[in-house]
Amino acid sequence: MSVVLFFLSGVLTIYSFVIIFRIILAWFSGTEQHSGALSVLQRITDPYLNIFRRIKFLSRGAFDFSIILAILVLNILSFVLRYLATTVFFNIVTVIGAIALAVWQTVFFLLVFFAIVIIILIIITNVTRRTYSQIYFTLSAITEPFTSFIRRCIPGGKNLSATPVLVVTLVFISALCLFGIFVIEPCLQQLLLWTYI
Repeated sequence: MSVVLFFLSGVLTIYSFVIIFRIILAWFSGTEQHSGALSVLQRITDPYLNIFRRIKFLSRGAFDFSIILAILVLNILSFVLRYLATTVFFNIVTVIGAIALAVWQTVFFLLVFFAIVIIILIIITNVTRRTYSQIYFTLSAITEPFTSFIRRCIPGGKNLSATPVLVVTLVFISALCLFGIFVIEPCLQQLLLWTYI
């Protein structure tokens, strides 16, 4: 039984990476060489993604949060299956703890992704100074939920140039990641360990 659970967990993990690759490819699909690969990936992933796209309040401006929810559901299912494959003891607390840990790990992955995008934006803004490129506009749209939040929180933030806002946003995301690493994840792992006792 554990082999089947591990296999299903692996399939779900691979499928979530296929979705992520499809999204990244769609952002930069301005060239014709990607259109064939993107078309194949859309046929594989869109039936699943369309389930979440029906939830209207998840679309905010240039960013579609339904994709995050779709990946979150896959990661939760994958983590729970993998956890159930490795544990002998099973109860509702174990399942809730495994789901909470999977949610945190997905959020952590997204925070790291946003941090990488922000670092790329800082480099584009300060080193190459190509703030008119399509890549810059795409990456700016991705980080808009974070940067607009930071602009609202900082007094006079609406008047700041892009770089200080990006740096403060990067510090904020880094603080969230560190809090999760040193507080949230150990607490959730401890909860899972207590279920064995």
